Amino acid sequence: MTSDISQITDLSTYKTAGLNLSATYWSPANVGDTKRLLFMEIKSIQHPNEETAEAKELPTAVFVDPATKEVIHQASARLVAIFQREKTPPMTPVQITYQGKVKNSTNQFSSDAWEVYYLTQSAK
Repeated sequence: MTSDISQITDLSTYKTAGLNLSATYWSPANVGDTKRLLFMEIKSIQHPNEETAEAKELPTAVFVDPATKEVIHQASARLVAIFQREKTPPMTPVQITYQGKVKNSTNQFSSDAWEVYYLTQSAK
């Protein structure tokens, strides 16, 4: 690899290609917030706790927004579970709508609720 690097002398002639690798964490603000994204994968990612700043590794859904070329992360357990259960293949177009908080039956906390649809290209 060192020899490959020595061959590149002027990066000013290069252009950016592909995606912005600085992922954005999607935290919907309002019920009904919707995104149309490409599902990429589920992977474990370190997320800081906003209150304690302690990092915790969580299974995270990774998407690409084709309109902005941004990588989007979302680690809601319910959303991740949908994609795990359905075994959604990479590059699948989806529409995700935030449905708000719902109370858990197993504890005193609430969880985010989501509506997820696969997208298909309409006939012209």
